[in-house]
Amino acid sequence: MPGHPDEAVSLLREALPGDGTVYLRLSGQSNARPRPGPGMQVVRQGGRGVVLAVGPMLDRVLAAAEDMDVTVLYAKTVRPFDAETLRAAVARTGVADVVLVEPYLAGTSAHQVSEALVESRTVSGHSVPAGTPRCAGMARSPTTTWRTPSTRRASRPP
Repeated sequence: MPGHPDEAVSLLREALPGDGTVYLRLSGQSNARPRPGPGMQVVRQGGRGVVLAVGPMLDRVLAAAEDMDVTVLYAKTVRPFDAETLRAAVARTGVADVVLVEPYLAGTSAHQVSEALVESRTVSGHSVPAGTPRCAGMARSPTTTWRTPSTRRASRPP
């Protein structure tokens, strides 16, 4: 789901030459500016976990996580899912705590995240209601979190 109208235009142009079925979901919500470029993008680096914002949830995620030491990823599409970028972000933090913030039903892309993480770790997931204090800046946004047992690296740079 594109997070800005300009992203929708580029995604549609990318899909036109293909011969398969394409589903482009649009929303009345929008981020303040488009994020050009393909795939999942690292918007901000942090060291205590990863937040994956889908489409128009990026600006809200950035505002809610402003004082948190977390990596923020942005995905304007979730199919095909960019598992490699997610795994790389988790590896850089050394902590496999992942929060998925989607602008639609909670857990819609949860299986994609779980599959990406389970290749190298045991994962358990649970949903965090959007109105809870930890998610107050993302009100009305379904979120799903994953936490894996003790995945910190032996030594991390300060």
